[in-house]
Amino acid sequence: MKIIKSTFKDVPCHRVICGMFTATYLSRYGGKLVSLIDRKHGIEWLAQDPNESYIPQTINGNYVESEVSGADEMFPTIDPCVCDGVAYPCHGEVCRVKQSETADGESLTIGYRSEKLGFSYEKRISEGKNGEIVCEYHIKNQSQKDFPCLWALHFMFSAAEGGRVFANTAKDAAAEIMFDDRQKYGARGTTRKLNQEMMQSGPYVRGGDAYKFYITQPLTEGVCGYYRDAYHGGVRLRYDAKKLPYLGVWINDGGFKEMYSAAVEPCNIPYDAVTEAMRRGYRFCLAPGETLTFSVILEKIS
Repeated sequence: MKIIKSTFKDVPCHRVICGMFTATYLSRYGGKLVSLIDRKHGIEWLAQDPNESYIPQTINGNYVESEVSGADEMFPTIDPCVCDGVAYPCHGEVCRVKQSETADGESLTIGYRSEKLGFSYEKRISEGKNGEIVCEYHIKNQSQKDFPCLWALHFMFSAAEGGRVFANTAKDAAAEIMFDDRQKYGARGTTRKLNQEMMQSGPYVRGGDAYKFYITQPLTEGVCGYYRDAYHGGVRLRYDAKKLPYLGVWINDGGFKEMYSAAVEPCNIPYDAVTEAMRRGYRFCLAPGETLTFSVILEKIS
């Protein structure tokens, strides 16, 4: 594994070079994974915002009008909400703030402490034994009260026609629509049986369809990713399904910012907002002093 300082667009970054990938992280802007290049074939796997300059997310800024690319980590919510009298910002706090960084030759550690919400957040990036990327997370409630929270990894792949999201879903799994611009699969709140067509990228159409849904049953195994036949296989995410049991899927065939992307969103609770999840009976809370630990492994598959 090699870690070098470089630039992405016009901002400083760290590039993590391992057997399978060259991964680019922006600690200055949320610690996000903004690029994931297959080293063997030189192919970029993450969707890129078309802006020539990087437009940073800010804590009070408009998420959509800023850089939307790569893999953002959403914590402690996605949609803004007020939980137990405390305001949680849109798309969470973590992806919108500058984070600390430490590289020791064997790993890159990126972290942040929220004074407002009372949590610490750290991820350690290293290389697995087969050249994969291993991201270890430690999220601690530093406050003196329970902390309801949602963690989601918005992993946005660069799409190709016929490319498909895959996941280890339960038999006869159902999907609930969060939005569907053309209502091909239904209005918000529609629940229907999950099928392969919903997981597949259609042809790119400028201003085309974009939709998101949650698979409402827990995954049988913590495995998901995206496969592109024409681009040398796929990328798989592996993790503990007991820690991240739910999965969101977002297909964008040209409707959102005229981009062509497909996102998987492993998460601890569904429905985008902590308050909405709680209303539906899904609750996750960190007790005072409690730490949530888990890992997400990124690997290339044929």
